[in-house]
Amino acid sequence: MDKHHSRLRDQLPRTYLKRYLAFFFGALLVFATVLHPLFLSTQPLSVVSYARLRKYSVYFIVIIFGGLYAWQRLVIDTVYSQRNSCDCLPVSTVNAKKIGDNGYPNNPKPLPKVWKSLVALFLCFIIFGYVRMRTRKGNTFISQFDNFSFMILGSGVFLVFALLLMDCILLFIFGCSVSLQHVVRNYQHWRNPDYTDCLVSRVRNVKRSFYWDWRKFSDEIISPICRAVLVILVTMGVTLHGLYIAHRTLEVTSLDIPVERLPLTLQNFTIVQVSDFHIGPWLWTRHVSMVVDSVNSLDPDVIVIVGDLVDLTLDLVSEALEPLKGLKSKKGIFFVSGNHDYYLKDANNLNSYLKSIGITVLSNENVRICAEEPSTDDCFNLIGTEDISQVETAEKYGHSFQLARAMDGVDTMAPSVLLTHQPLAAKMAAMTGYKYDLILSGHTHGGQFFPFSLIVYLSNPYYHGLYHVRENTYLYVSNGVGFWGIPMRLFAPPEIALHSLVRKQPIREDAVMTKVA
Repeated sequence: MDKHHSRLRDQLPRTYLKRYLAFFFGALLVFATVLHPLFLSTQPLSVVSYARLRKYSVYFIVIIFGGLYAWQRLVIDTVYSQRNSCDCLPVSTVNAKKIGDNGYPNNPKPLPKVWKSLVALFLCFIIFGYVRMRTRKGNTFISQFDNFSFMILGSGVFLVFALLLMDCILLFIFGCSVSLQHVVRNYQHWRNPDYTDCLVSRVRNVKRSFYWDWRKFSDEIISPICRAVLVILVTMGVTLHGLYIAHRTLEVTSLDIPVERLPLTLQNFTIVQVSDFHIGPWLWTRHVSMVVDSVNSLDPDVIVIVGDLVDLTLDLVSEALEPLKGLKSKKGIFFVSGNHDYYLKDANNLNSYLKSIGITVLSNENVRICAEEPSTDDCFNLIGTEDISQVETAEKYGHSFQLARAMDGVDTMAPSVLLTHQPLAAKMAAMTGYKYDLILSGHTHGGQFFPFSLIVYLSNPYYHGLYHVRENTYLYVSNGVGFWGIPMRLFAPPEIALHSLVRKQPIREDAVMTKVA
């Protein structure tokens, strides 16, 4: 190792090691919350599967590197620029100690311990809120505190993404600048056939000072203080906007769905689709009442609730379910379960309660919806399935996704509408020999909050909106009316979908997103 590299190694302070260890153990605690069913008497151990462990392992890695990256760029670099400004330091014995032998500033002193303690305390609050979130009612001080913790967590993720995007832009500008300077200095070699090989060899032998050169270049374009202030202000604005969208807005999406062989008496028959209430630690009675009022104002023929109604057991959430008694429709209200409805193994009590207030639960069942009640003609099939995530635990809980059972007794000559919570189940249904004219799903929340929406888009076969999945088969994936975890929405507002069944009318092509199954 040469003298230059040896000096760089000697400049690494012990505080770096302490900071890395602190973030490592903090993230390890977050990762340990994957096993949070161990701390809850209402959660079975079988809920923890290898698939979930793999998923949360990715979260664990992201938390480590994201936290280190944000800390370095926002805190350390800002203090670094304030305490060790190369351009403003006069030549003196004291200031000479602040400049390394390699010509770059030494690392700053660590921040006061009080700030470290506050960060550690906040991380503990987030972990505690996540571990115990399924045991508390909403609209309480503790639930509001958990809500605040998850809000900060979501803001932190957006902040890291904003920092990363800004650094990518600065790195691109720096790369273009270096390349342009290299071309200008070596323009006489353009005609040399060995120029490409020479350039490649130079790229391979880039000095380790490249990182420091980029840091100095980026700091000249935008100072660390300005960068930190700009990113924090943008994050605060996005946070406030996301909170407002999630709690105060409710969009209505109206679509005309062409249905083959639709009886004329069912022309313009309306189905209102709502999903993903997630009533529990964060959303309570006020939000449910707002949704009920909006649905009733549409005067629907049928109302369907496509899963993820609750996040607590019935004894804790029954108060918030009271507004559902006010739902009004001409032909009935129907419900199918989502994955969150099963997590606390209280689905049977929930289904019994919904039946008692006039909501029909379709558990791998089907019903016929007719234009006139006494008539057996001019009808369509409404089919509902259990959530597909219950395949692994079907024997233990008595619930499972059984499409064949749900289709038992269906009139194949009549149009069919399928209700299933997850787009993955919708994809499986579309690939079978059964014929569906319309499939209604939820689960994805439309990504809910950017940049989480990128992960949701990549992990689901269908993301949001209307899809033409097969000839004469359409699928609509709803954003849902609530949220889970992070109490914000960005680029995915809560929505109520109003579907009008029409006959022999082409659907607008600009409203359809085709995706290969």
